[in-house]
Amino acid sequence: SNVPSVRAFQAQPLLRSNIGREIMGITTSTSRWQSSLNSVADRTGQQRRHSGSNRGNNKQRQALKDRNVRNIEREIVQLGRSGETDAALSLYESVWNGYANRSGLKPTTRLMNAAIDACARARPTRAETAIRILEDAMAGGVVGDAAMLRPNVYTAGSLMSCFARSRDAEGALKLLREMDDKYGVKPNHVVYSTAISACERSQPPRADVALQLLRKATSDPQIEMGVVGYNTAISALARVGDWKRAVQLLDEMEEAVNGGGDFDETTEAGSASSQSFDNKARLLNPATFNTPAADEITFGTVMAACERAGEWRQVLRVADRINVKARFDPSFAMDGLTITSALHACQQLGLADDAMRYLDAMKKLGESGGPNTADRRRTTKGKASKYARKPLRGPDEVTYRLAISACSRSKPDSRWADGIRLLREMQSVTGSTPDVVAYTSCIAGCAEAGEWGTAFQLLDEMKKKEIEPNVVTLSAVISSCATACANAAKEKGLTESRDGSIDPDEAFLGPKEKALSLLRAMKADGSRIKPNVITYNAAIRACAEAFDMDQAFALFEDLKEQGLEPSVVTYGSLMTACERLGNLEAASKVMRTMREEDGHVKPNEVIFGAAISCCRKAGEGDRAYVLLRKMMKEGLSPNTATFNTALMAQFEGKADLQAAVAVYKLLQPKSSPRAQPN
Repeated sequence: SNVPSVRAFQAQPLLRSNIGREIMGITTSTSRWQSSLNSVADRTGQQRRHSGSNRGNNKQRQALKDRNVRNIEREIVQLGRSGETDAALSLYESVWNGYANRSGLKPTTRLMNAAIDACARARPTRAETAIRILEDAMAGGVVGDAAMLRPNVYTAGSLMSCFARSRDAEGALKLLREMDDKYGVKPNHVVYSTAISACERSQPPRADVALQLLRKATSDPQIEMGVVGYNTAISALARVGDWKRAVQLLDEMEEAVNGGGDFDETTEAGSASSQSFDNKARLLNPATFNTPAADEITFGTVMAACERAGEWRQVLRVADRINVKARFDPSFAMDGLTITSALHACQQLGLADDAMRYLDAMKKLGESGGPNTADRRRTTKGKASKYARKPLRGPDEVTYRLAISACSRSKPDSRWADGIRLLREMQSVTGSTPDVVAYTSCIAGCAEAGEWGTAFQLLDEMKKKEIEPNVVTLSAVISSCATACANAAKEKGLTESRDGSIDPDEAFLGPKEKALSLLRAMKADGSRIKPNVITYNAAIRACAEAFDMDQAFALFEDLKEQGLEPSVVTYGSLMTACERLGNLEAASKVMRTMREEDGHVKPNEVIFGAAISCCRKAGEGDRAYVLLRKMMKEGLSPNTATFNTALMAQFEGKADLQAAVAVYKLLQPKSSPRAQPN
């Protein structure tokens, strides 16, 4: 009763359009045609002569109605896609109302599908309204049995889209179960792909159910699943961090299409990812029909799954597979998103050379306007959302930060100089001034290399450019001083002392004093950046590496006075201070403090290793052996260096061959998996 009549509907400003005029035209032409027909009927002598003309008029009228129905359908679709859901549904209901009054067009299944699609595109999605539209149409709406509509597979797809867009996995699964029995529609590959999408979008994602749906669909010879369904299932696995099954699903696709994959088996990526499935449960039925070839989106999604799980080596292996594919098919060339993922892996692993290679690839992408995954995903002719992420067409700030950090973390030697070079290059390439993250990454590289002078220069440069450092930045500067002290001790051969008689010189005093000065500045009343436990750990380490054990313990007490909680790194740095001087009494104090005052922090391999080394320097071989046994009893795994230290402890002072043999016997694979005799 609330639905306006056709004429009232036509009077609305929104619908003073061709569609409205066409509905009015149909009514007018129908009235004129009826009058003409009545006039002819009155002329009894001319009925036969005009019968052929009447049949032609019927066909013309039906063609005109069909044409106008399609126009209304297009109008509903356009309104739905533009977000005018209420207008779309009003237009749909007006058709039903007009037909009930015998003054309009007959509703069709296509019209119903367009209205359901408008519900799917609404924000928020109107799934309940879509179900009501379907059930009312199947019952004939306001007309009754004479106008009952039969849903088709497109109806099912639009309904399933409602549940996918609303992240309603349960609703999607219920619809899938009822589709054949209740609506008489057999789901096709689009319906299954959309149901998998509902599971992927669900909170939390239903990855297991997504795989079950994929397996069910691919086991039906009448359903030819496209690559989109596979990619959506892999995306569900990526969202839950299940990288192993994501890689396995990719491998099964490759095996089905190419008999195990067409990538180069001699590469690290190929040998790592090509696998036999004889000894593991397959994700898909071996008799899967019409398995599609994996595309660039498949590989990129698997890469994202490995990235989300922190499996950085796997990220690079998948990247290698993409590059091998691209040799034969340019559409597989890595785009901005996959290159960024590869750079992220290089940054986490400290692979400077690989990071430089991927950075160059990103530069070439900007020069050539290369592949763009965002464009690949779009298959419609509509406008891209204004909220959509812009495609990467060359290096951006994130790209350079990752590359700089990869150089800083490079092992065994930091590539800090390359990091600074990239910092200088960043603004000219991206047009953006390096921020605190980029500078901090460079300073972290200086910290790894012990380039404390350069670290302070970068800090001064930040101040001149009015780039505010943060606590991570300043902690990294202090850490550069600690590494500088450690490097100076190695160069002078002062890593071992028996009596604490180290004469400090400028090589130690300079960086240590600069570290303590910066710490005092951070603690000052006017400072906006206060030290945290990481800052104190770096300062304690600087004192430890400078053989200043007393100052290290003083900083430890200061840390607790500031209300900070010591960490296992704090105690490790303290133990290092004791080890450098061979002060067994101080080392015992550290162990006792951890046990009695700070029970939540347990000694790790680093602390036990330093304590055993301290026993060796103090000539206490028996205590070194006791600590080694205690370490293993607590479930820790000594490395080879720790075993060697415990062995050498048996020959400091009085040699004890029997004790040395006892230490060596502990060096067994079962009890010490991390250690191998050298």
